[in-house]
Amino acid sequence: NFGFIRDLPLNKQRNFGLGIGVGLSLGSSNSNLKLSELNNSVSAEIVNGEDFTKNKWNTTKIEFPFEFRWRTSTPTSYKFWRVYFGIKTSYIFSSKFKYDSPNENYSESSLPFNKFQSGFTINAGNNTWNLGLYLGLRPLFNDQFIKKHSEFKNMKQFKVGLIFYIL
Repeated sequence: NFGFIRDLPLNKQRNFGLGIGVGLSLGSSNSNLKLSELNNSVSAEIVNGEDFTKNKWNTTKIEFPFEFRWRTSTPTSYKFWRVYFGIKTSYIFSSKFKYDSPNENYSESSLPFNKFQSGFTINAGNNTWNLGLYLGLRPLFNDQFIKKHSEFKNMKQFKVGLIFYIL
């Protein structure tokens, strides 16, 4: 992920604020969920770990975070504790699936994802390195896909990562 968030302090001490931003996210997920196109429709099945060497999907998203921000900063100190929580909305504008096995190799584009995603975020830490969590609110797959594969109707994104802030 790469992005810019504008910090808007809400008080004179500058320890409470709002963050509004925009960013670009390039995601890659490895799983045992094999997607394949059959009769102009995407089908899914769970595959065994021994059956494939590559089974992943890639997404490219534009993201729009909105955060409530608390920190122990002062107007002159950049080393401080922070807790930022909020909502991130994103739009998936590109997706691709790649599958490789001893018997089969193929890729699919335009996967049956909900194009608009949103989720809760929390970022916490000290100074420039912070822990980031994201919990998706919407199902990953669209309604048409879920009608055929109801077992994946509650599949949502969950991300854990490190965030580096440049002040």
